[in-house]
Parts: sequence; C-alpha cells; structure tokens
Amino acid sequence: MIFLSSHFSVKPDLISTRGIAIKESDWKLLSKLKPLALARLSQRILDEICAIATESRSAHERYLAVFAL
Repeated sequence: MIFLSSHFSVKPDLISTRGIAIKESDWKLLSKLKPLALARLSQRILDEICAIATESRSAHERYLAVFAL
C-alpha cells in the first residue's frame, strides 16, 4: 500500500479516502468532473446571494440571510 497523505491510500485497483473505497477508474472520472461540479455549485450559491441582495429587506437582514446559506 502506498500512502499519498494521511487521508488517501492507494491499492492496485482501489482508492480509499476517509474510509470510503472507490475504484480507481471511478476516482479518475470523478476527478475530471470535480471542476465542473465546483463551478456549478459556486454559480448556484452566487445566484442565491444575488437574489437575496436585491430583496427589499434591510442590509443587515440580507447579510444574515446570506450568512445562513
């Protein structure tokens, strides 16, 4: 077994991260999808923030709503 860090270890056909075993082929696919998923999540959060920012509540109430996200 080769240790990459304290959270990742590699076996011939299996990658284990924090106790979750993932096949190497699946890990490679998920690694490629991560940037797209991160971009979509970020955009969704920014859209929610924009919607809250344009509401007619006080600035402090809007801030608290964004903080609650």
